[in-house]
Amino acid sequence: MKKSFYQFVITMAFFCFLFKFMHIESKTSESIKKSIRKFHKHHNDLSQYTHEEVILLANQWQEKLANSLKVTESYRKMDMQGLERLLHYFQEGNATIFMRHGEQKMTPRIQKLNNPSLQKIEMMRKPDNHKNPVTEKSLVEFMGTAILLSYLEQITGSSIEIETAYNKRSSQIAELLGEILHRKPTYRPYLNCIDYPSKEIISTQLLIRELSKGIVPWEKESIDFIIGENTYNTITQNVKEELQKKSCKNKIRLKITHTQQISAALMHFDFPQERFQPFGFVISNSEDQEIFFDGLFGK
Repeated sequence: MKKSFYQFVITMAFFCFLFKFMHIESKTSESIKKSIRKFHKHHNDLSQYTHEEVILLANQWQEKLANSLKVTESYRKMDMQGLERLLHYFQEGNATIFMRHGEQKMTPRIQKLNNPSLQKIEMMRKPDNHKNPVTEKSLVEFMGTAILLSYLEQITGSSIEIETAYNKRSSQIAELLGEILHRKPTYRPYLNCIDYPSKEIISTQLLIRELSKGIVPWEKESIDFIIGENTYNTITQNVKEELQKKSCKNKIRLKITHTQQISAALMHFDFPQERFQPFGFVISNSEDQEIFFDGLFGK
């Protein structure tokens, strides 16, 4: 009887945490939509702005959203150098971008785990790997990025085609950009993040022992051992095929995805392996390839 009571208490506490978590996310989503509606009302035509003015505008709207979401921690602001570097690719058109998702938000359950490696492992398992949204800080940062991408569209005539993984920390960012650009993203399974196996398949202790900081390295042996046979080759081949596709003129193919796909793209171009910051990306066209490790943010 006592055991059943304790199980009931634990179950109820879990659902209370879950309800609070979902309620916060609903309020966050509404705040974002409200901010975007206000932005469109006042700044629908960005082509009238200079580079300097649009950087200032993006930073102002980051601050507005930060206030709305009550973000008190510091966040990255937009940078002129990143904008000018990316302008070249929009002017040329026919480019492909593999961009890293936003920062994954921890559930209360994961926050209580004191070991950072254990937190990372749990965040990479189902259901957290699929359902956890991005942090409010990441939403603020990407608001500025989305404004700059919209500006580049309008001044060059190139159009962004948005593709995203199903994982919420990718899809939520794709949907925010879609709201800014007035279009819907396309969901692509090949962009999905790998799932760490459950503890019934591979013990948590083994993963902690084998993985530095809970992160599986971009190595065939490690990827295939932990995730499943032929996972490494499948990701590598999918990314290679996408990079070799010829896009329509004045088309920018933006793929919001995960570290494994970005690692495969870096390997394809013989770039050194780096773990990008949120919204960092690698871009390529028929002639050039370039890394934007920090995205469009200043140092």
